[in-house]
Amino acid sequence: MARATSDKREKRKQRYQEISDWLTAQCATLPPGSAVPSEAQLAEQFKVSRMTARHALETVRAAGRIERRKGVGSFVAQAALHRTESVLRSFSDEIRRRDGEPSSIIIEQGLVVLPSQALLMGLDPHDPMVRIDRVRCSDAVPVAREITYLPGRLRAVLKRDFATASLHQALRELGTTPARATGYVTARLASPEEGELLRQELPAALLVESRTVSDTDGKVIESTETAYVGTRWAMDTAAAVSR
Repeated sequence: MARATSDKREKRKQRYQEISDWLTAQCATLPPGSAVPSEAQLAEQFKVSRMTARHALETVRAAGRIERRKGVGSFVAQAALHRTESVLRSFSDEIRRRDGEPSSIIIEQGLVVLPSQALLMGLDPHDPMVRIDRVRCSDAVPVAREITYLPGRLRAVLKRDFATASLHQALRELGTTPARATGYVTARLASPEEGELLRQELPAALLVESRTVSDTDGKVIESTETAYVGTRWAMDTAAAVSR
């Protein structure tokens, strides 16, 4: 009996792996955004249970090859965008370097008084700051949710349409030049709101970059948290080997 149960599990494992391999091959030939078969369609095509088909889809999703959108279906994922760690570029510049078209969906922008954030930036806690909350997109596909704070003296940037405009370009045109960035990257799961904004089926992993940007005089001009979809963004690193 035990041997029969073990053989059955092994057969089921082989079947879901077969489906996973087939889906991976399909993803390699189809353009990003293409629909892939549903659980029901895979179960019918490969004559397996829906549980086995679901396992196969989840395996391919975990590998970053497909995206599953709740209530909609599964689609071939965009290839991960790579950013060089040591170079400060705006999101728009990064996307254009890869022949993509950057854009943003504005969630909210305006002036806020947030003492804790102001103190982190070395500002007067009672002064208003600029806050810009937006979803960053590449070729209309959401890549990240980004929340940026600027000193209130830079409020003139709010006259720009950040659905298409670059924040760093706007700052340069106002006479403020971003010169140096410091920060760190952590990982966490997307919140329900982030899942909705980024079109991700939960649970979904995010790479979260917290960054502070200074101008040529060393004054802090920007504090940004950018939560990237883990399967859509990658950071390239390089370092000398310790001897």
